[in-house]
Amino acid sequence: MALEFSISLHDVAPETWPECRELLALVDALDAPLSLLVVPHYHGGVRVDADPRFANAMRTRLVRGDEIVLHGYYHDDDDGPPPRAPLDWVRRRVVTAGEGEFGALDGASAARLIARGRAVLGTIGISPVGFTAPAWLMSAASLAALTASGLPYAATRDALIDLKRHTEVPAPSLVYSTRSRWRRAVSQRWNAHRATALADAPRLRIALHPSDARYAAVLRDWRRLLERIANDRTAVLESRWLGQSAPH
Repeated sequence: MALEFSISLHDVAPETWPECRELLALVDALDAPLSLLVVPHYHGGVRVDADPRFANAMRTRLVRGDEIVLHGYYHDDDDGPPPRAPLDWVRRRVVTAGEGEFGALDGASAARLIARGRAVLGTIGISPVGFTAPAWLMSAASLAALTASGLPYAATRDALIDLKRHTEVPAPSLVYSTRSRWRRAVSQRWNAHRATALADAPRLRIALHPSDARYAAVLRDWRRLLERIANDRTAVLESRWLGQSAPH
């Protein structure tokens, strides 16, 4: 059975593009395709259709063979009702730094942001192939809105949800948390451990973030991990796994 891996670059927007380009250099050195998770109006700053150079860069990546995934709309504050349970508070306020935009949305709000995001991307000639919620957090109402939207799939941290077949494809991720020195140290050890533990998993995802590019040690670690994984697996786009509800 062939082992595969995919690479995604989160939080892609005009404001983050300089850091994104540093990470793309790592991926391009492997000649691997990747999923670009584009935020249409990142933190309410420059909208993607207001930056012609960014829009052209996205179209160039598509020609290269990459794909574009809708990644929320603002990737900003979670505007849902305040969390009540302690675990919910940790999930929505600590783990995500308050950026779990879809973590507690009602269906109408989620549907509105999904439609707005697709419309903005459409103005630069891009149709997203799927959806990944910021911080991988989706309320049940957000997932229902996605199912009704017609988008093919949504991604969580450890699976792809086929929205048409209502099935899940196991696809665990490696990711760095860079917000503090101790988080970076723990992430390095955890990613190494998890990569070993998942050595025989049919699918593995690499989740890069612009903040990774701010730390030389993180870049070095990603380079080592990517080279190691690329030696044992074939790089594919994550959308390739749609409809595969069990390992093949």
